[in-house]
Amino acid sequence: MNKNRLIEIMQNTKNDVDFVNEVSNELVLEKTKELDNLMRAIQADVVNTPGVGDPIIEDYLLQLANAVYFISTRVESFGFFDDISKANARLKYNQAYAENQVNHATDAKKPTQNDNQLYAEMASVEENAVNIIYSRSLRIVKAKLDSANEMIRTLSKILSTHMNTYGASSTARKFE
Repeated sequence: MNKNRLIEIMQNTKNDVDFVNEVSNELVLEKTKELDNLMRAIQADVVNTPGVGDPIIEDYLLQLANAVYFISTRVESFGFFDDISKANARLKYNQAYAENQVNHATDAKKPTQNDNQLYAEMASVEENAVNIIYSRSLRIVKAKLDSANEMIRTLSKILSTHMNTYGASSTARKFE
């Protein structure tokens, strides 16, 4: 094995991953900026602050539930990008596969199935990369939503514990 060649391949892979991560992070941030900011605030004001008051927890619980509602609809529409990019990659693959067969239809030696597959895979690399970006981005957004829902459950448990320990009056919101 050529050590320098391996290092070069690894660096090229890293460059590709860095590019895909950058694009993916932009897509994810576009969908979850509000949720990210809210989760950071909860971390600072609730998680990292001992003895935080119930009104603060209630307020964050309300904000978080509201943010999850709106981001959930964005996730479903974001899923279309994953679906369409996957379909486009498959379409490009199939077109290239057929194109290779047609281009060599009159040749004495026809391309093998492996030849056609290789040609189609090479022709659809970019479309597959776009699908990978959308697919991974969608998974990251869904993971953030799952974490936000877990935080909602945790904040609810904290409030329930406080209600059981200190009585319902300690968590009653004041509406004016």
